[in-house]
Amino acid sequence: MIATASLLLSLLTCNPQMDIYPMSAVVTRVETSTGRIFCQSPNGNEWIFLADDADWQTGDLVACIVCDGGTPEIADDSIVSVRYEGNLNFLGGYECVDSGEIYEEDLLSDGTHSY
Repeated sequence: MIATASLLLSLLTCNPQMDIYPMSAVVTRVETSTGRIFCQSPNGNEWIFLADDADWQTGDLVACIVCDGGTPEIADDSIVSVRYEGNLNFLGGYECVDSGEIYEEDLLSDGTHSY
């Protein structure tokens, strides 16, 4: 319920003059008593979102939609949506296998490479 209310409030405060962007993060701490979930984005910024779901754990990967607050500064940005993506412990067995070759069928219509 807290996450739903927070999401609705955040969406209402993110108006058309503001932009939204995607962000991935890793959960670094969970305060079950307050519902606060602490996470860190790849560039080192720390974020907090509220969730009434006790399933969040340290090491969980989270996909976020963030509102930029209408300014270029990140300090006023706010998370408006979160989705569970997995856990770092589960990714240990994966390996990236890429020959580095770019094939014509992999290119987008503008000539850039699709990853």
